Amino acid sequence: NLKKQWQWNHNPKNDLWSVTERKNALRLHLGKVCDELTKGYNTLTQRTTETVSEAEITVDASNINDGDYCGISAFIGGYGAIAVTKEDDKYALVMMKKNISRDSSELVMADKVYIDNPIVTLKCVTS
Repeated sequence: NLKKQWQWNHNPKNDLWSVTERKNALRLHLGKVCDELTKGYNTLTQRTTETVSEAEITVDASNINDGDYCGISAFIGGYGAIAVTKEDDKYALVMMKKNISRDSSELVMADKVYIDNPIVTLKCVTS
């Protein structure tokens, strides 16, 4: 089972996640392609309770398809995220943000760096 600090952003699709499929790992499967992080299936969250919060994860993106993302994010309305994606069989680490205002809601790709290893450790710090 997942530890108590984790909660699902939506009602989970139980056939798309497992803590037993791979030893010592949470495995998430893509349920649908979506154009918005907050609309994806099985997005796990931790409620931040302090002025500064941080989380660190290791992702193994070796089995993702071109156009898929796996990573970590902080969100409340808008969001910032860092993730591994795959384009033309090449892996890239991307940073993106979505600011929400009365006038716009645009997703911005802030940076992209191509990487050789699809297994990376990512850290998110909020303040």
